[in-house]
Amino acid sequence: MTATNKSGMCPDGWSLDSLTSYVTHKSGDSKIIKGKQSSVPDSDLVQGYSASGPDVWVKQAQYHGPGIVVSAVGARCGKTFLADGQWTAIANTHAILPRDGLDPKFFWYVTNREEWWVKSGTAQPFVKVKDTLERPFCLPPVNEQREIVRILEEQFSRLDAAAASIAAVRRKAEQFRRSLLNTAFTGGLTHRGARHMNTNLSEWESSSLLEACELYQPKTISKAEMSSDGAFPVYGANGVIGRHHEFNHESSEVLLACRGNVGTVNVSQPRSWINGNAMVCKPRDERRLSKDFLALALQAMDLRSAITGTAQLQITRSSLGPLRIQIPPLNEQREIVKILAEQFSHQIAILASADEVERKVGSLRRSLLHATFTGELTKEWREKNNG
Repeated sequence: MTATNKSGMCPDGWSLDSLTSYVTHKSGDSKIIKGKQSSVPDSDLVQGYSASGPDVWVKQAQYHGPGIVVSAVGARCGKTFLADGQWTAIANTHAILPRDGLDPKFFWYVTNREEWWVKSGTAQPFVKVKDTLERPFCLPPVNEQREIVRILEEQFSRLDAAAASIAAVRRKAEQFRRSLLNTAFTGGLTHRGARHMNTNLSEWESSSLLEACELYQPKTISKAEMSSDGAFPVYGANGVIGRHHEFNHESSEVLLACRGNVGTVNVSQPRSWINGNAMVCKPRDERRLSKDFLALALQAMDLRSAITGTAQLQITRSSLGPLRIQIPPLNEQREIVKILAEQFSHQIAILASADEVERKVGSLRRSLLHATFTGELTKEWREKNNG
């Protein structure tokens, strides 16, 4: 069990104090608006920090040396950034400068936890910097702060390497998926005697989507009309978005997101309500075009020419209908679907493993930070150096 000081609240040797005596702080310059600043560096500009981080360049430095910039307003308020050199904090931020007795990097690890900050507001949340810094805080001596930083950076570098490996696995999986889909829908999976098919690409038909499918957006119901105990799933642009007591489609249908994640393909469950943000793509003749094949073909298609709009991207029936789809004979469609299902099952297993590793990395990060601020991370170091 961690030794405590006389307060009974902190590890032995740590002081229970507010951080106000260890820092100076000031709101970011409200006159410097992010949208009016340069987004690229220049020789006569210095780094500026907005609520999103070091993403602007400004004319004059307000601070020199290490400091912390807090995202002060908005959904991510409480996110912090470690600054150094010449820099300026602009609108919607707060600058905090550590004094003697407070290691800047240690202080950043302390503050870079959004839940650590006292906040107020609902529609537009904001951090209450003064109230946060005035709270009692268990502060280790500065030499222990530096030891904490050393350990955290060593451990986090390993976790960062694991996270980078996971990201690489995801990228390769997505590249493999795109490559496999492209091969499938240019005849490569079943051409030249692959598997047991003797494919003749001249037997593939070329058709517009509108000729091959009914394309329509069903009636939309609002969130207020949905019910958590509804028997039937409701599908929107991004998959299931709720439940309803009625369904408007008896069969499973192929859906294409018209808004939101435009172009995302989903397949609905039987007896579902499908909202108008999803385009139903229903084969006119399933003896010619199967739904399973259509769902995969849509994922392989380049839909960029069908996407319209600027403020809100969308796909419409008129923009989607002219796109061409290549339709092989039905038995070949079944073979393509079968091969892709086998290959994608391997990919799903790999991604599930990546998800599990990612969860463990996140859990280890949280455990390290918890151990940091309860004193467990440096317990042995304290015993060795203070014994």
